[in-house]
Amino acid sequence: DDRSDERYPSLYLLHGWLRTDRQWLDLGLQGMADALISEKAMPAAIIILPWHRTGIHLEQAIPEVLVPYVDANYRTRSEPEWRAIGGISRGGGQALEIGLRNPGLFGVIGLHSPAVAYHDSVILNWYGSIPLDARPALWVDIGDRDSLYPAARSLLDSLQAEGIHATQMIDHGTHDEAYWRQHLGQYLRWYGGIWLAADLRERAWQQP
Repeated sequence: DDRSDERYPSLYLLHGWLRTDRQWLDLGLQGMADALISEKAMPAAIIILPWHRTGIHLEQAIPEVLVPYVDANYRTRSEPEWRAIGGISRGGGQALEIGLRNPGLFGVIGLHSPAVAYHDSVILNWYGSIPLDARPALWVDIGDRDSLYPAARSLLDSLQAEGIHATQMIDHGTHDEAYWRQHLGQYLRWYGGIWLAADLRERAWQQP
């Protein structure tokens, strides 16, 4: 409240199948974010945890309803590189679809053990239709014993074959809370690192 002119990046984190908006909190999101902010490993940010309930078409509701509401009621930065979306499992697949099908809205997309509902060729078409200067940063991670690993590996190979860069992390683990809890800090450091780099660029441009 005492810095009313300050505006913040926003991070939309989607939960997995049969989970709720508490999934990220149960993994330790709040404590981890507070610790990284204190260490200056990520800037202070507004984190939004949508709950995908029956009857809500999340792929439509987030870009058309939730993002405009958050931007109108909270002190967010509206530029795409300051707005990120990510998700676990099915939430990762939804984050990819929402981010790529709404170019210019999200500049950062994180896929954590993603369950992607579309063929690689469809995703490549979405990405290829985005202007070069508006293409989002991508992250993909998954455990090497995850049942979804083959599909994630195929997506990463397809992106690489098209010259599309995605930060990737393949680590030991499976499709469970233990894996996501272990890697939560790396997720937040990646999102925060993009914003810290953007802040440095802005400060450099502002130098006389």
